[in-house]
Amino acid sequence: GPEITKEMELAGLKPVFVNGLRVTDNATMKIVQKIFKNINAEIRENLWQLNVASVEINDCLISRLRDKNLGLVGEVIGVDKEKIIEAIAKDKIPVISSIGIGVCDDDNGKKTIYNINADTSAAKIAVSLNAEKFTILTDVDGVNKNGELLSHLSLSDARKYIEEGIITEGMIPKVKACIEAVEHGCKKAHLINGTIFHSLLFEIFTHEGIGTEIVKNGH
Repeated sequence: GPEITKEMELAGLKPVFVNGLRVTDNATMKIVQKIFKNINAEIRENLWQLNVASVEINDCLISRLRDKNLGLVGEVIGVDKEKIIEAIAKDKIPVISSIGIGVCDDDNGKKTIYNINADTSAAKIAVSLNAEKFTILTDVDGVNKNGELLSHLSLSDARKYIEEGIITEGMIPKVKACIEAVEHGCKKAHLINGTIFHSLLFEIFTHEGIGTEIVKNGH
């Protein structure tokens, strides 16, 4: 997100967001593709430095136009999970670009590509793989209410806090992604601060955890 915004500003483009989603025209889409490619390469390089094998996957999110007012922002309607499963079977970490591939050809006979919110994409992928847990790493500690970190949230509370404006801006699609993951089969979803060293281990392997845990019925 921040990298795309910075690149847009350098190109003289003004970022516009609606409920945390970036309005995407053709010029913005080119920047999105460039940034995703660079980030994926950086992730794979970091994994390689740790002697972890990975594979880049770019075409597994089957999508359609989400809302014409958002431009080329897509909605994932299916996940082609075979490449993901194959990578995992070979002990490789799939590094997936959050670019959607349209189901219909455009006027030039090519598939339309869409900008997909990465949190939304991750939730769809988690559900398609029947994952037990769904975790989003962000740069804040989790969901806050009146300055207090909420360690646990039920689905109903998560929805209520969005409606009441307690959850706002970029946190909206993150929480909505967690809601979707839990609604469709994941037992738990976690929102944690990825800038904290070993935060993922703290969340998964300690009783107290770290960040915000979202489950169907609260605790």
